Amino acid sequence: MADTVAALTPKTAHPSSDRLRAADLTNFLPAGVTIATADSFTQVNDSGAAGLTITDLAVNTATFLNDDGTTVAIGAGIQMNVAGGVASVTYLITVLFTLTGGAKDAVVLELRMRDA
Repeated sequence: MADTVAALTPKTAHPSSDRLRAADLTNFLPAGVTIATADSFTQVNDSGAAGLTITDLAVNTATFLNDDGTTVAIGAGIQMNVAGGVASVTYLITVLFTLTGGAKDAVVLELRMRDA
């Protein structure tokens, strides 16, 4: 199962973790609209430390549970594998995506690396 985040809610991870993470964007999507493609991402951090390794950026093709235990519908989330990072560093990951109908959008996810 993916480690999930609600969009714009900071999450905490350990630098040695290497796992699937998912962002629930349900509350940011207009009624009847889903995410068609996860196009690209950028990352920055607050210290100039080494970056994260992010792979397999995609729209969710299966449902998952968000942090509140609510089911996230197919096409309402973004998922990616995240590894690496440096303890005590906060990373901001901006994900660009395209909605059904062609509109472009973006979300910023905050991931705080901690070693304890």
